[in-house]
Amino acid sequence: MKNLINYLSKKSLSLGNGPALDRRWTGHESGRFLSILTLFLTLFSFGVGKAWGGDAVYKTAKFGSSYNSTSVSNYTSSWYSTNNGFRVNIVNGNNNSNKWTSVKFGRSGVASVGTITTNAGIAIKVTKVTINISSISSADINSITLAISSNGSSWTDVGTYTKSAGSQTVEIPAVSQDNNLYYKLTFDCANTGSSNGLIEISQVDYYADESNFDKYTLVTDASALSAGDEIVFGASSYNAVASSPSGTFLTSVSGTFNDGTLFTSGALEFTLSKSGNNWIFNNSTNQLRAASSSSLALTNSGGCETWTISISSNDATITSTNASYGVLYYNSGSPRFKNYTSAQAALQIYKKVPPCDDLGAVNGDVSLTKTTRTMTASWPTTEDGNETGYSVQLYDNNGTGVKGSAIGDPVAITGTSSRTHTFTGLTPNHEYFVGVTPTYDGDGDFCEKGTEVTNNATTDAGYTVTYAKGTGATGTMTDSNSPYDAGATVTVLTNTFENCGAIFNAWSAKKADETAIDVSSGSFTMPASNVTITATWTNKQDKFYDYMHENHPGGSDYYSRSGAYTTPAALDNTTPGDGCEGKHYKFMGWVEADYINEDGTLKDGFTLIPASQSGHCADGKTFYAIWAEEE
Repeated sequence: MKNLINYLSKKSLSLGNGPALDRRWTGHESGRFLSILTLFLTLFSFGVGKAWGGDAVYKTAKFGSSYNSTSVSNYTSSWYSTNNGFRVNIVNGNNNSNKWTSVKFGRSGVASVGTITTNAGIAIKVTKVTINISSISSADINSITLAISSNGSSWTDVGTYTKSAGSQTVEIPAVSQDNNLYYKLTFDCANTGSSNGLIEISQVDYYADESNFDKYTLVTDASALSAGDEIVFGASSYNAVASSPSGTFLTSVSGTFNDGTLFTSGALEFTLSKSGNNWIFNNSTNQLRAASSSSLALTNSGGCETWTISISSNDATITSTNASYGVLYYNSGSPRFKNYTSAQAALQIYKKVPPCDDLGAVNGDVSLTKTTRTMTASWPTTEDGNETGYSVQLYDNNGTGVKGSAIGDPVAITGTSSRTHTFTGLTPNHEYFVGVTPTYDGDGDFCEKGTEVTNNATTDAGYTVTYAKGTGATGTMTDSNSPYDAGATVTVLTNTFENCGAIFNAWSAKKADETAIDVSSGSFTMPASNVTITATWTNKQDKFYDYMHENHPGGSDYYSRSGAYTTPAALDNTTPGDGCEGKHYKFMGWVEADYINEDGTLKDGFTLIPASQSGHCADGKTFYAIWAEEE
């Protein structure tokens, strides 16, 4: 038998700090963003389901005393008509001193050319133009054509109308459609007519894709209103929108209301201005004025043109500053918008948001800041500031300096005040691109337009944490969160290395320059250096096993009772037995703790209490188990 070898096991030994952090790709929890090219919303108007999208009338030219700029009784004058702010100019057309609700072209025995031309470009793409021909002398009409222009002076023909009474349409080729185009109808009349008025037009309808119609968002706070805003009045409970004036009130047209958004093509728009703390509703050169306690007028004189606005629970209270003139309401019994001194149905204010293609690009570069696994994008507003939100997309690198495929879904940023977003869970030392696109509606429901602005950057390489097994050990350990940013908190992993014949003692950590790092608490702050954490071991034959008599017969009150000498139980699965390399360890007996040196050797004069001895140990004493290695 070899020399007695002492083993001491400290129960309080710390072997680690739990499992590694579970760092996963978080995706984009802000929700899915709809990148809209074609969007169909199922909406409801007056209880009837309506799919929003497809061609519908966007602007209408009408004629008659309510629309004509002047009274004309010949076929050689120029004038115009205006319907809900939409103006068309007429050349060589007659309105019979405003007695007709139509316009006629063509002279008896004299060749003439009449035209109906939009006064300005129409903001969105027109898909077709329909004319309602009330009467026609087809043989005396050379042609009826539609032309388009980007500037109102250089024209391109896009179609010819059938020379028959009724509704006639020219479909505009998709390649010719564009925003902000002018449209001109030309009526080429021959000199063969035997009477005046060879063709009569009662209405012209300009169609567009309904998903591009004018859209307005609900104003829920009066403080969100500013001078220059374009607004309309709506009564969402009745799907009603204020339209052109008639007598002492504003008429009502149908609107489609959907989750705080109004779709319509017939609303009467007002541009806000301020007079002190009060508001003025401007339409062209006129203002909406309260003329009496129950009378509205769209005029530039008389009455009271200033109003106060307050909003509560989305409903707007719009009160004339002449208190006796009342408040704007919606009359659901006789559908109209008007000022009343007694309560009627509440109305709401909706603010216009611009057509998609009116949005400009972000006015400057996207600024990127990054760490090892994050990238934060920041950007300015567009130059015109019309956007109501942004779509932010992360892209992979598809070759040096080339934007590759999108990673995850776009992130929708609502509003323009917070122009920043952080992508997480990225790969260290990897190039990414971030693109920012202004959006028409912050939640992406309507369109994603404007020019995408991108920038690219490479995430930081960071600093690595490497685990070394130490002398005689086997296995591998990897920190899935490595590399780290300097200053990050690193949690030390639980040891999984194995070392036959030895007991894990502690971790020893050093920076790249061999400077020690204290990791005894189970975590440390990552320096600006790579770190190696090495396992340290104590051979079993150099270690005592501490036996505290905690399970001795007689109870748990250690100091008032005596415990029997018993064979020690295994502690932390480190009790020697049939061990490594064919070695075997035999329990020899007990030695009182007073006879154990700090280095684990035995002091002279110790007494070995044999394993076979029965009886009780002294109260308050600590004994250590003694083992011997056998061949």
